[in-house]
Amino acid sequence: MAAGVLSSTGNGRARTWARIGIVVQFLALLRILAQYLWLEAHSAAAFTAASGHPWVVGALLTATLALATVLLYFGGRFRAAAAVAGLTVAVLLVYRFVVPGVASAAPVGPEAPRGAATADTTPASRSVALTFDDLPWADAEVPLDSVAERTRRMLAVLRAHGAPGVAFVIGRRVLADGDAGRRLDLLRAWRDAGVELGNHTWSHLSFQNTPLDRYEDDVLRGDAVPRLLMGEVGKTPHFFRPPFNQTGRTRVARDAFAAFLAERGYALAPFTVEDVDYAFDDLYRAAGGDTASQARIGRTYLAHFDTAMAFGERLSRETFGREIPQVLLLHADDLNALYLGRLLAHLEARGYRFVSLKTALADSAYATPDGYVGRYGISWLHRWRKGLGLPSRLREEPDPPAWVLQDYQALHRK
Repeated sequence: MAAGVLSSTGNGRARTWARIGIVVQFLALLRILAQYLWLEAHSAAAFTAASGHPWVVGALLTATLALATVLLYFGGRFRAAAAVAGLTVAVLLVYRFVVPGVASAAPVGPEAPRGAATADTTPASRSVALTFDDLPWADAEVPLDSVAERTRRMLAVLRAHGAPGVAFVIGRRVLADGDAGRRLDLLRAWRDAGVELGNHTWSHLSFQNTPLDRYEDDVLRGDAVPRLLMGEVGKTPHFFRPPFNQTGRTRVARDAFAAFLAERGYALAPFTVEDVDYAFDDLYRAAGGDTASQARIGRTYLAHFDTAMAFGERLSRETFGREIPQVLLLHADDLNALYLGRLLAHLEARGYRFVSLKTALADSAYATPDGYVGRYGISWLHRWRKGLGLPSRLREEPDPPAWVLQDYQALHRK
């Protein structure tokens, strides 16, 4: 008798859990279906990517388990139905946290509707915006006369190629000592060459290691120099680039800082391609008068630059179904003073035309949500993929040759 009561009670609980499981499965399938239909209607690239992705495997597995649960339930096998429902929940949790995009129906970023005209992927359609960090010069120890000569060389290259750009200023490096007037004149030369001046903070602090209020104060202090110099020609600075491209280690910090920038009329300057030029520059300068080593470093730098551009192009096509305008991050440094002409020639050979940052950011891809929160300054192409729920390609980002990384690390251990 007691065994019968216990059995009846157990079946009753199993039936309840099976019912709950069926409801959860049904809601999960509706959510997955809604996301898939949204992708199909609004994002051809993401829809194409999803069709060969574990996302679909998860959806099919969930549907199979849901069907099994229903059949077991109506067959009176309530405990088995409850167990299968529990397995379904486990599958959904795995795909929610291990394979982004299955259990969430987050909106996908903007893309041209299917059937609308999109940019061609042939080289003739390519465009790139040039950006330069760490003005007046990346290495603050370089004598000012040398900085002036190398700046003239870089600006001559930009003029020869008709290339606009944005250059991001570290305020403290401009106003540090009695040569502030000469440094301001160097920045005026950038501005007069058609390069907009942007804010790169006052002292190049790391957002990861700095309280939000102190970091915002550093941004406000950094505003003074670009605002002064752009104001001389009736303009205002529009762009801010965070040091190390760190946008916030937590979602709260990231969102609060984004609101802070918007209130002050600043747009965050993203990038889609960077070529680790700072590492090559350090090695080039460390080589001193060793012309053979410097030539090898220069050749490797150009080869890696092409590899980085090719990766950005491929990731753009994979993410958006087309090549978007790229934003290239470079530094104002010794190596680029020597190689900028060859870099721009390589870009032209790849079919690129040079556009302003404002023009590049007008492309709808740049309105895609940034899904990344963390300590690293990764490319916006990776951030957008996370926001779109697409597979990460961060581990595929090309590194320079091993010897470059090893020599760079050894140099900084000294």
